[in-house]
Amino acid sequence: MALAILATERLVKQPAENKLYSCDFTNLLVGSAVLTGTPTVTTVGVGLTIGAPTLDATTKKVEVRLSVGTDKADYRLEFTAADDASNTHEVDCILRVRD
Repeated sequence: MALAILATERLVKQPAENKLYSCDFTNLLVGSAVLTGTPTVTTVGVGLTIGAPTLDATTKKVEVRLSVGTDKADYRLEFTAADDASNTHEVDCILRVRD
């Protein structure tokens, strides 16, 4: 089960942890729209390992595995995904790495 991310949420992980995170786009989608295509997850900074993001089975969430990270570093994550109505959505959150 992935840890859910809400917009502007601050997450905390330890440097040695390797976890699957899920970013929910439900509130950004209009009507019966669903996410399509290939989502992206980016950050500024070094040390954090970001796996290949995928759409979950509901196609309303983006899942990504995050690992490593520099102790005492804060990473701003940008989750970007398109929907089947030709809209592009972005959700940001802060990941704090603390041992």
